[in-house]
Amino acid sequence: ISNSVTTIEDYAFAFCSDLESITIPKNVMTIGSLVFRNCTGLKSVYCKPEVPPMLGSDVFYSLPSDCRIYVPAASVASYKGEQGWSSYADFIEGYEFVDDDPVVMPTPNNNQIFYISSNSSVVTPYDQSAFNVSITSNVYSPDRNLGIITFSKDVTKVGENAFKDCVALT
Repeated sequence: ISNSVTTIEDYAFAFCSDLESITIPKNVMTIGSLVFRNCTGLKSVYCKPEVPPMLGSDVFYSLPSDCRIYVPAASVASYKGEQGWSSYADFIEGYEFVDDDPVVMPTPNNNQIFYISSNSSVVTPYDQSAFNVSITSNVYSPDRNLGIITFSKDVTKVGENAFKDCVALT
């Protein structure tokens, strides 16, 4: 959808069973009724607006149970509490953007670390926790195209040289 679009009209994508993913641009303020009705192949909706757009009725009618609606991480509570959007609260998850592409940032378990590879897929470097609540060594290989690291609230210390030679870290 073009960045100049501010309104998505009623039934715009209704019955598009092959539609798997869609990105709603930041400028969209209104999403009409039954826009995604019976989009049975829909797996992900990336909704860029920080303020939840006004929804018509039954926008996501027959939304597949494995579909996720990704909204800006800082706006998750707003979306889940907003009239219309609250009906889809169980489908809503937060995301961040890297170079204007949506990147899903999951909530870390315990003090697990996530990083984002160059292909914008979320990767966990280890199955176990990151050295209890401190990172005390160079956890990452310098040949990784490392861009973003997200720590859980349990991480209290990052040791010297933990990210040495991670030249792509932003």
